[in-house]
Amino acid sequence: MINLLISILAKILSRISKLILNIKKRKEYKRVGSIVDSKNIDLSFICGNYCRVGRDTVIEKNVIMGRLSYINSDMGKTYIGSNVKIGSLCSISSGVIIAPVNHYLNYVTTHPLLYNSYYSSILNINSNLLSQQELDANVSTVIGNDVWIGANVIIKRGVTIGDGAVIGAGSIITKDIPSYAVVAGVPAKIIKYRFSKDVIESLKDSKNVWELSTSELEENFSHLYDVEKYLNRFKL
Repeated sequence: MINLLISILAKILSRISKLILNIKKRKEYKRVGSIVDSKNIDLSFICGNYCRVGRDTVIEKNVIMGRLSYINSDMGKTYIGSNVKIGSLCSISSGVIIAPVNHYLNYVTTHPLLYNSYYSSILNINSNLLSQQELDANVSTVIGNDVWIGANVIIKRGVTIGDGAVIGAGSIITKDIPSYAVVAGVPAKIIKYRFSKDVIESLKDSKNVWELSTSELEENFSHLYDVEKYLNRFKL
């Protein structure tokens, strides 16, 4: 009876602790001007200034998102797996899945009993069980800056998406995407590039739009409509 009461009390204290941490995190987001509507966000999530996260978004451990990026989950749940870095000025649509859980081909079995606690309780293997985070600890997924990801895209864990890339709706990304590429398909292939090779090189040699301060964005807003004008202004 005493053990049961101790167990119940421990659970209550754990929930209270998580609630307090959650409130602190919400205040943190608000302080930097970000709106995080979802309740399914791991407390390790870090976002920059003026981010938006839709209510049907799930974010796992060790996810970082740069300033002015947003996740729109109004038309379908969006999932961001663990160990993901999202740059600034990114646009992520509804129904997107980034870095889903792997089934590991190099082990004896691909079954999730290798990391899922449900099976560890059945098989009594708690002491030998590796967590999903431990298995994926060295596998990071990187979404560059100013990346537009269309609806219902799946991005494989471990992939890097270059700055300025565009991913068409419904695509499946299985390998790295170069900067400013426009890709689509299953698996995704490069359709074209947003700009000519010369313009892309010039943009890389310029002060990037995601590097501009808030005041610089305000003062030079009209330049964002004209690539040539922007390059003339910010060429290094």
